Amino acid sequence: DNMAVECVGYLLEELRNDEALEQFKIDVADANVFIGSLIFVQELAEKVVEVVEPLRDQLDAVLVFPSMPEVMRMNKVGSFTMKNLGQSKSVVADFMKKKKQED
Repeated sequence: DNMAVECVGYLLEELRNDEALEQFKIDVADANVFIGSLIFVQELAEKVVEVVEPLRDQLDAVLVFPSMPEVMRMNKVGSFTMKNLGQSKSVVADFMKKKKQED
C-alpha cells in the first residue's frame, strides 16, 4: 500500500488577506485533518470557525489547542468532542475564561 501526506499551513494573520482566506477555504475542504494552535484573536477565530465548522463532520479529526473556546469546541477525534467546552466547570474552561479576560 502507498500513502501520500500533504501538509498545508497558514500563519493566522494571513487569513486577513482575502485571497489567502479563499485558498484556506479550498484547503480545508480538501483536508482530512485540521490542526490549529494559538488562535486568540477574536476576528481571526471567527474566520477559522466560519470555514472549519461547516466541514467539521466530514473531517477525520479537528485538533485545536490552546485557542479561544469557540475554536476549541470544534475539536473531535473519533467520538471525543469538546462541543460543551466552557458550558460547565472545568480546568480548561477556567483557563480559557482567564485568558479571555486578560485580552
